[in-house]
Amino acid sequence: MNKAYLSITSLCEYIDCSHTYVKDRIRDKTFKLGVHYVQPDGPNTKYKFIRSEIDKWMQRDVSSESKSLAQIMAQKLIAS
Repeated sequence: MNKAYLSITSLCEYIDCSHTYVKDRIRDKTFKLGVHYVQPDGPNTKYKFIRSEIDKWMQRDVSSESKSLAQIMAQKLIAS
């Protein structure tokens, strides 16, 4: 049985990344409180990541994000 919630350590193992990567995704709001993770014991407590939302995030359409980023970069190059 898969757990519905993952600790930060379990999440790192699940998506094969470092704690720093996860904390950076929290800081830059890629992982959103109430969507991708919760803090059931209040602020400044342990994170519990919602496995089903992490799965959705991992299956996102990366190609459309890449296209958007490429368009922004192209516009900046043209403007300079």
